[in-house]
Amino acid sequence: MMRLADKALIGLYCACFVTSALAQPAAEPKEHPAHGELRALRDDLLDAFKKKDIDRMLSHLTDNILITLQNGETLHGRDAVRAFHERMSGGDQPQVELMNSDFKVDELSTLYGDNTAVASGSMDDHFKMRSGMSFDLHSRWTATLVKPADRWKLAAFQISTNMFDNGVSQLQIQWASFKVGGLGLAAGLLCGAIAGIGWQRRKAKSINA
Repeated sequence: MMRLADKALIGLYCACFVTSALAQPAAEPKEHPAHGELRALRDDLLDAFKKKDIDRMLSHLTDNILITLQNGETLHGRDAVRAFHERMSGGDQPQVELMNSDFKVDELSTLYGDNTAVASGSMDDHFKMRSGMSFDLHSRWTATLVKPADRWKLAAFQISTNMFDNGVSQLQIQWASFKVGGLGLAAGLLCGAIAGIGWQRRKAKSINA
């Protein structure tokens, strides 16, 4: 017969084994392979954007891509995207001379089946315009991506900024303040000049009298 001490030892061993098994961290769920493919698309698209490689950028867009920009302008189709790029950043005298962007993603894309994904995030941009104006812009974006065949493509992209607090609105406020201050200064100088003329006339009359 098994001795009482042996039974106690076996019981202690079993308890330690169960406790150790329960203490092991649960295995993380395996990531869907689409997320790796989407990250690759994001990285190559951003690289093409920074290098102004418009053809490589367009290769990652669907034919009927729909993009809504911070200024409310909507671009529909690859030709519209190319035209906008040429107008803003292409040619010998681009409207935007310099643009630095810090692009961030909130979290993993939300997948709808195996061929549709929605992502969101933020973007911080620094613009230097040909006019000499420079400003920073913080924006939020939402993207819809599809996989019609063997690769993911961007189907829709919308980016917006706080209409009450952004780099452009701050420049407008500064310009308005400058104009008001300039008008006030001009009015003050004009009033001073009128008062001075009146004083000179009064002085001249008193001398002639």
